[in-house]
Amino acid sequence: MRKYVRSSILLVVIVSTGSFVKDAAARPPLFTINPIADQSAPATVNFQYQARYSVDDEDCWMGNIAFGLISGPASMMVTNSGKITWTPSTSQIGEPYAVTINATAFTPFGNPCYGNPAQDFESFTVTVTAAPPPTPTALPNGSIFFKEYTGLGDNVNFNTGISALTHVCGIIGMAALDGDINEDDDGDILQVYMYASGLEWWIRADFRTHHDDENWDIDILCAKREVANVGGEALTKPLLFKNYYNLGDNINYDTRIRTSDYVCGIVGLAAIDGDLNENDTGTIMQTYMFQSGGTWRIRADFRSHHDSESWDIYTFCASTKVAQFGNPSPTKPIFLKAFNGLANNGHYDTRISATDYVCGVVGMTAYDGDIEEHDGGNILEAYMYPAGNTWRIRTDFRTHKDHEGWNINALCVKRGVATANVVLPAPESCVANVPLLFDKIPGKVRPSPHFGSTKKYLGAWNTLIPWPRYTSQAANNFGLGEHFQGIQRLHGSNGQYFVISGGIKNGSPRQSQLIVFKMGSQLASGPWALPSYGHSYKFPSPLDRMVSVIDIDIELWHGGGIQAHQNFLAIPITGDDRESEVRFFDFTGAPENAFEIGAARLIRPDKKSYAAGLTRLSNQRYMALVWDDNDLDFYYSLSTDFRHGFDTSLQRVNKNDVIGGVKEDCGGISPGGCGTYQNVNFIPQCDGAIYVVGTRNTKKASPTVTGTDYADVYRVDWPDNDYSATPIIHHILRKQFYCYNQQCNFGAGAGIYVQDRSHLWLYGASHWLHNGNARYNFNEYSY
Repeated sequence: MRKYVRSSILLVVIVSTGSFVKDAAARPPLFTINPIADQSAPATVNFQYQARYSVDDEDCWMGNIAFGLISGPASMMVTNSGKITWTPSTSQIGEPYAVTINATAFTPFGNPCYGNPAQDFESFTVTVTAAPPPTPTALPNGSIFFKEYTGLGDNVNFNTGISALTHVCGIIGMAALDGDINEDDDGDILQVYMYASGLEWWIRADFRTHHDDENWDIDILCAKREVANVGGEALTKPLLFKNYYNLGDNINYDTRIRTSDYVCGIVGLAAIDGDLNENDTGTIMQTYMFQSGGTWRIRADFRSHHDSESWDIYTFCASTKVAQFGNPSPTKPIFLKAFNGLANNGHYDTRISATDYVCGVVGMTAYDGDIEEHDGGNILEAYMYPAGNTWRIRTDFRTHKDHEGWNINALCVKRGVATANVVLPAPESCVANVPLLFDKIPGKVRPSPHFGSTKKYLGAWNTLIPWPRYTSQAANNFGLGEHFQGIQRLHGSNGQYFVISGGIKNGSPRQSQLIVFKMGSQLASGPWALPSYGHSYKFPSPLDRMVSVIDIDIELWHGGGIQAHQNFLAIPITGDDRESEVRFFDFTGAPENAFEIGAARLIRPDKKSYAAGLTRLSNQRYMALVWDDNDLDFYYSLSTDFRHGFDTSLQRVNKNDVIGGVKEDCGGISPGGCGTYQNVNFIPQCDGAIYVVGTRNTKKASPTVTGTDYADVYRVDWPDNDYSATPIIHHILRKQFYCYNQQCNFGAGAGIYVQDRSHLWLYGASHWLHNGNARYNFNEYSY
């Protein structure tokens, strides 16, 4: 809304040659305030807006103007020059406020056009929005990891298995070895970068060689997405990854990233469609970032005929709140330092402590060299490695007479914030994204292709357990006295085997047990229940049978929920008193002859043990988990050797301290009590994150009393990756599963199975034997 106020005085001007009258109403407005669009103001942030005006009558303008506030929220201010300032509070979030300002132009006595004063008004609305997240001033421990890959071969497209949903990655060291440079014609000269495909990060590496014969070593850096922005430049996270494509040749590109905000380097590159120039001496390649005019610029060029190649560049930047250019800082964990004038075929000692920092290359120039295009040899080496107590820089390009010089930009990260040479879990023991892949598990089994709508359960013959053990008959208290508990499929070459736990209560003697089955008609890898394998549970193959019963303890007779990691298996055993134990068995050789690893045994003199989990962490040590219906107890192994056992000083998390809560609703009236978790299994994610799934039926007396089968996924976070500390547990998701005709029941148990990085399955256990005691039936939820 705009209103003009002017004097109604009729001005009379007398001049020596005559006189005439100028009517103010006949002239245009003296000035107008420029339109102001509606604004937003984040809470707790100082809102600022500079109002401006336009002069409409230059003949009469004298340059004297003052702004003012007519109406607006409390504490808003407007200066004479038109600067509007205000800091809204969080209590004002979502509220719109009407604002009106004015401006007055004073025309002093003697102005021939107007009286005093002339005014204009402008109105707009400002709405308070949520406060922005604070700019991080620190990087938590474990935010970054460095990893080395060797012997990748040529023309590399290598799946690292690192989750693209949880990390962002780039290249910080490279070596193209044993290749013969191809100097003929055009082609892609050099590609060394990482890209996300599906759920994981891949390495692309290639140099233009005859016969595609070079062999690549690659060093990478990965940062958690919690601390890294991708593509944008908002200072909401301390790290930034940003890619630039099709930059052309011989580039000197302004990224417009401010040097006051970030410290930057290159973590991936591609010189596409060029003709390598093997003649004479010159600068061979340049890929680095440099500061100019307050922003970071990219310099990229390869020695080619006609400067014909085009560049893609992948950059990494760290906020100046956590990083600096130059020497190490006592208060910032990251620094980037330039080392210039390094020798060819060099191993330069940077004097940077290998005890305190982890380092890599984020910029390079190989200059004054003549490319050696004849025969084979190591083509390019630009990486850092620890030697003794310091980091060294390895530099070399295949040139005539080994005479090029080098400039290197090194990026170093404080240990703790970064870890080096991370050993990722084996492909068969981790998945790329736990929540996504768990949610993908089908909740129902498929109909059998051979028996119409009959649900397709699996079965195996009982050849060892006598009547009436593990049956639903009266002789066994209708199956309530003793039943099977957990179920786990083994890995690798033992992938045809599965193991269930159980306990004989009513027999003599009482006995906790592990029962081993071999699915001889099935493959060691892949699903057992999909149509291509199809056997109904009513007609298992003679090759699918029980092969071993392992007796464990006669006092601690109840065998609880189990987990196998690789071919180590944890089983909790409990008796009538509060005493319990967790024992560990090695199934590595012939599963029929598994044996206990006695040194790893966990003794719990005053605590029950109903379910146990086992996994290997990213640092190659083990973690065991024990559940007793109230607490989750974590035990950290003493070393990377499983046989050394566990630290007995456990970390305990009560179920009431789980963020989001332990899900124990009973689903209505629950005769005999509410069913709690019968199995707790770790699920490792390939980036090192750890999840736990708990499986249960809502009825304690299931399957005699019908309840609902549920699985709940939890994320387990250790502060600063300190696995000896008490973890923080978050509930992530719940999923319902369906078992029919008592062929499986989560009140007995269920077990996770990791097929590979992209496949996560679940097996459902049966309470007891079927068809009298002829068969054991179970279910596979697979895809």
